[in-house]
Amino acid sequence: MKVAIVGLSQSTRHLAPWSDPDWELWGLAWDSERYCFDRTFEMHDMPDLALFYGDSLAAYLEKISDCSRLYTPENYPFDEVAKTTGDYWTSSMAYCMALAIHEGAKEIALYGIDMTDDYGYQRPNMEYLIGFARGRGIKVHIPQQSPLCKHANPADRDYAGRYGRSK
Repeated sequence: MKVAIVGLSQSTRHLAPWSDPDWELWGLAWDSERYCFDRTFEMHDMPDLALFYGDSLAAYLEKISDCSRLYTPENYPFDEVAKTTGDYWTSSMAYCMALAIHEGAKEIALYGIDMTDDYGYQRPNMEYLIGFARGRGIKVHIPQQSPLCKHANPADRDYAGRYGRSK
């Protein structure tokens, strides 16, 4: 199984294998460009959704009811996945990644997943799961443009991709 997990960032989502039948596309229910994927994830609980959508919650729930494989907090296999990856998940993208690992994906590609700025707190978790997957022999593809698994140079240093190796 080859899984392309598609986030909302415009930086790399255009690189996803949108028309390649060899890849399953997994994404978010609130994606305004394509709200149904081969597998769609809406991992927010009802109180959070009610706060976010307000009076349009019913319309949103109706819209995503058309998604054939929709994961929600009510049907995501938390316990089974935790037995494989542990239960360290801080984002919907992490739930996607953990499930792909659990189900035995041979390759996982990450598109439109930057986890910077407001979502920076989620990045260590995704990078943990990337390392976990690679440690299990799963090929994980990250576009060169993505900030995931990249060295961030301190302001007073200019390193060539890793600490201790100056440019």
